[in-house]
Amino acid sequence: MTTRAWWAVAALLAFPAPVPAQQVPEAVLHRSAESVDKATRSISSLQADYIRSFNVYGRANQMTEEGRLFVRRTPEGKVYQRWEGKDEKGPVLTLVRDRDFTVWRGKKKEIGIPVTDPCLHHPAKFGFPFLPADYKSRFVIGPPFVSPEFDDRWPKQMTGGIPIGLTFGPREGNERYTFKLVTFLYEEKLGLPYRYRCDTYGWQLELVDCDNWVINPELPAALFEPPDKLAGDPAPAAPPPASGDKTPAK
Repeated sequence: MTTRAWWAVAALLAFPAPVPAQQVPEAVLHRSAESVDKATRSISSLQADYIRSFNVYGRANQMTEEGRLFVRRTPEGKVYQRWEGKDEKGPVLTLVRDRDFTVWRGKKKEIGIPVTDPCLHHPAKFGFPFLPADYKSRFVIGPPFVSPEFDDRWPKQMTGGIPIGLTFGPREGNERYTFKLVTFLYEEKLGLPYRYRCDTYGWQLELVDCDNWVINPELPAALFEPPDKLAGDPAPAAPPPASGDKTPAK
């Protein structure tokens, strides 16, 4: 082999030809809220039905519900949530108490779902999502609602961390639950609150105005008791004594 050939081999070894860049999935390149529909087409159609109108920057979509959330975290680490609000049916109360969450209208339970593992997704840090015991057969589990692969700028801008959770919705038919699943994210301590809601597009995640949220570890436990466990409505006041017999004469 000539000297020139040796130099050619040495050059190839020192400077190998560049490897063609692997094509980046469309969802990874997703950077704007306007292209949500385009990004969801790269996900299975079953999952896309539940995130089609999701806003990757966490800004609330058109909200029809108003309310306040009260959160209490006990010294034992249990988290209780109470959301007082309204929807198209009127006033509604959502309670998340340790192992279950329920939705109430007055003192009538509208729906109740037991929690098999309140730290299902991230046992070390997060106390959610609250899923029914048979969720694998009854619900479609979608992709994480935020992930660093989906948009690595969003978590840094909004929370300073990486929020993790699941979207889910009914598996069969076009049934849409009307209750609101209220939850929040926290890392070392309670942080920015979020809320799931279900509308004609499926489950969505919203960043709610923090002014409407009360997060206080010292809130009284009675605030989180189900309405049917509290004392009944006060008895009506006794009518004033009659000033005289007003029975009409026969």
